[in-house]
Amino acid sequence: MPPTTHVLPVTRECSLDGRTLHFTVPAMKKIGRHNLEFLKPHEVPEFEGKVGWFECRREGGRMRLIRQVDPPAHMLKLMRSIGP
Repeated sequence: MPPTTHVLPVTRECSLDGRTLHFTVPAMKKIGRHNLEFLKPHEVPEFEGKVGWFECRREGGRMRLIRQVDPPAHMLKLMRSIGP
């Protein structure tokens, strides 16, 4: 059986001067006290903006980003209702 994939938002965390420090992605399961998983910049494909949506799967205890995708339709509706 192939590993299960999920579509999750990946958020860029930057320093005050705009350098990317790391990325966060919601953990598929709670890790200790954390609901987020941290990724190093070299583990994330390039994308524009603060948030990118990726097809992800867990491999060997780490999150692996497979490819960038469009946000799920229900999230687009929610994001439009919240505004910029």
